[in-house]
Amino acid sequence: MLGSPGQGNYAAANAFLDALAHYRRAHGLPGLSINWGPWAEVGLSAAQANRGERLAQRGFASIAPAQGMEMLGRLMREATTQVGVLPINLRQWRQFYPQLAQTPLLAELIEQEEKSPQDTSQMRAALLAAAPSERSALLEAHLQEQIARVVRLPAAQIEPHTSFKSFGLDSLMAMELRNCLEGSLGVTLPVTMIFGYPTVTALASHLTSRLQILTGTETESPQAQPAAEAPALQRIAELSDDEVERLFAARVGAKKS
Repeated sequence: MLGSPGQGNYAAANAFLDALAHYRRAHGLPGLSINWGPWAEVGLSAAQANRGERLAQRGFASIAPAQGMEMLGRLMREATTQVGVLPINLRQWRQFYPQLAQTPLLAELIEQEEKSPQDTSQMRAALLAAAPSERSALLEAHLQEQIARVVRLPAAQIEPHTSFKSFGLDSLMAMELRNCLEGSLGVTLPVTMIFGYPTVTALASHLTSRLQILTGTETESPQAQPAAEAPALQRIAELSDDEVERLFAARVGAKKS
């Protein structure tokens, strides 16, 4: 229901099981399809410690085996055909997936959630209210906090001129960072920005220009993007997130070898 890029095969297989349960019920036969969230201690999400931690950071808590078995027994005693069982912090999830949160799937639940005390537009408002000369410093500090949160390092260790890859930022983390920035800055960003602007300083400069252009306080500069990088970035921008992830992984592998 709430997968990540590259899980199309899982989605197709699970959709078949959902349809099978509904088909059996329509013919008077027993059928139950449970759309489980991540389980603790067992399963793929528990195979590596960082998987569960990353999901938890995005708002997905893990289901303890005892809790899962109790829920299974309860659902088998009910007349339910399909149900999702997912411990989720919607407010935290929305921060990582601002665009997906606008889809109708969770509209009813999201409407019931009380507004976050820290509106995601506060940073954008603060940047636009600041003097142009102060925006870069504000944005750099914001980027350091967001990157530190994604790579799980203290913000003080995120040096402005150090490459993102030095902090262990991989392709999935790059997408997480992009999602966080889209939510806090109110702009649409390609995940490929990490290729063209691979440091806090470079990315802050680019994003400052984007915000100023959107508000009409600055015109698009032909020098905003290095000419030599423009064709390559344009080709990358046409790729899907899944294709970008594979490309990023291949490039990191080549560097290590």
